[in-house]
Amino acid sequence: MKRFVIFSLFWLISLNAFANPDKAVSRFIDSQHKESNTELVSDTEHGQLITFIYLKNTPNEVLVHWVYQVANFWQHRLTLLRVDGEEFNVLSTIGIEGQVNSVQLDNKTLLVELLGYGKNDPRCCPTERTTKKYEISNGRILPIK
Repeated sequence: MKRFVIFSLFWLISLNAFANPDKAVSRFIDSQHKESNTELVSDTEHGQLITFIYLKNTPNEVLVHWVYQVANFWQHRLTLLRVDGEEFNVLSTIGIEGQVNSVQLDNKTLLVELLGYGKNDPRCCPTERTTKKYEISNGRILPIK
């Protein structure tokens, strides 16, 4: 009985540490806000959350899809976070050039469907449909070639 109680206590503590990563993800997005003004232009950096995905095979890790924005520049980014309660640690971040339409995780393979930039596409308007593949391994997001 004593072993069961101890096991149950550890299980509840570990479940509580990861039960709701929303606050940690929100804190991560908030940490991307950096106010700055240079003369007449606002160079304030900020992030906008798109979604996040739990990694089933890696406890306490979350993949965050978000958009980094500053002045007239934006970029979709994927960030791998280790989450402990409301706290987070950034493990890896990659930038995706283009307009991300979907992010899917199949085991440790990440599929990113997007509109990429063609030879004559302006920054506003990517037109080439493509899928990029990444592997999540040892706390890193790595391209699969």
